[in-house]
Amino acid sequence: MNSRRGISAIEIIVLILVLAVVVVIAIPAWRSHRARDRIADAFKVTDAAKLVVMEAATVHGGLAHIKAGELSYSPAAAAGQYVAHVTIADDGRITMSTRDTGATPDPVLVLTPSEDSAGNNAAPISWICNVVVGDPDLFPANCRTAEPAKKTPTSAPSDAATAAAMPPAHTS
Repeated sequence: MNSRRGISAIEIIVLILVLAVVVVIAIPAWRSHRARDRIADAFKVTDAAKLVVMEAATVHGGLAHIKAGELSYSPAAAAGQYVAHVTIADDGRITMSTRDTGATPDPVLVLTPSEDSAGNNAAPISWICNVVVGDPDLFPANCRTAEPAKKTPTSAPSDAATAAAMPPAHTS
């Protein structure tokens, strides 16, 4: 007997369910990856603004003396495919708004400069990046706000406190 076996309805349903699960997982992951790449491209635009702030801080004697109106920076030149605008405030703070990144809402970040508190003008400026609007996980790792480190105790716990915290030993 030559019997021809086809695909049963149950197999078709299982196949459709497996494909649905793959689609439900793959599409958001792909969109997130695409948004992450676009935001990383937009983030590169801030490099020029950082250089302008560092130069102004060097010329004017520190971040406190920076005036936004005196900077040689064109916000229109910073606008790009994924950058709506970049602005520099009087204290050197840089604000970047993105557009068309695929993220909802389009992210906005603020880069805040800080310099050596000892007043050493030759010290480099460090940047603190804060995501104001949007998902921080979409930004490059150097722009994700980290939680402050937990304080470690200044003195070691006493032997009595350590013994009280340990469970009793079982003897056989």
